[in-house]
Amino acid sequence: MTSNHPWLAALKVYTHPRVAGMLFLGFSAGLPLLLVLGTLSFWLSEAGIDRATIGHLSWVGLAYGFKFLW
Repeated sequence: MTSNHPWLAALKVYTHPRVAGMLFLGFSAGLPLLLVLGTLSFWLSEAGIDRATIGHLSWVGLAYGFKFLW
């Protein structure tokens, strides 16, 4: 069966409980950042701030996106 569908063998790794736990932790670590930046962007647009300024402010959040490189 592995020779016919090698991608099934690759996906079987994700059924291990430790791997599933790490996927959940990685998702939950990035979720608050997404919610805060998305909400802040909405609030700023509702307050009348133009999109260019909001885009410049999002560059600040980009540093946190690459914090794993620090």
